[in-house]
Amino acid sequence: MERVFPNLYRFTEEPYHRGRKYHYLIVRKDGNLLIPTAGASLSKYFAEIEKLGGISKQLICHWHDAKGEHINEVSRYFGAKLYHHHADGPKLEEKVGTVCPIDEFGDEGLDMGTGFKAFYFPGHTPGHTIYHWESRGRYYLFTSHVVHLVEANWELWFNPIKLRHLGPDQFKYLVDLPITHALPSVAKYGREEYHQFNDYTRKTFATAIRSILRKATASRK
Repeated sequence: MERVFPNLYRFTEEPYHRGRKYHYLIVRKDGNLLIPTAGASLSKYFAEIEKLGGISKQLICHWHDAKGEHINEVSRYFGAKLYHHHADGPKLEEKVGTVCPIDEFGDEGLDMGTGFKAFYFPGHTPGHTIYHWESRGRYYLFTSHVVHLVEANWELWFNPIKLRHLGPDQFKYLVDLPITHALPSVAKYGREEYHQFNDYTRKTFATAIRSILRKATASRK
């Protein structure tokens, strides 16, 4: 467990064949948030987390990131409900069961106050979501494993066929969204653990988003 930025902690998994996995803990006055990934239990850190104020909510980017027994042990220890987009509900229910209370949101996303918002960003799974948090002049985007910077160009893992139901402006907010850091749940070997935006990568990120919009529009024709 390491403090990577003010009020932001990261749990780093042991290396595996693709690289490393990360869980994130956001410490806020409105209640701490955990963004987990499918990996090892965090139970050995529970005492440290409790000193920071515990966990009030768990937020899943998509159902692949959910490991049922670990979601449930966080819920049992801290009383933390799980939040996710409703389109991933059936798969999540299979993995999590009925131990952890679950709350769903729709395409409009979710505003949890204190600068933290959920944005619907489907294409990898039907309910894939990214999270944006503003804190102390920094703007963090939690991207799961679908957004990566590779040699100054962005890789976004999406199937345009899954985007057919979206309107043409669905992702335009991302072009203008203030972002200073992109934090993935998986960093492949040889890639950044997180990315700090500069003028060039901010421009190429906007270009990658517009490319997705064009593909989604073309798939509807």
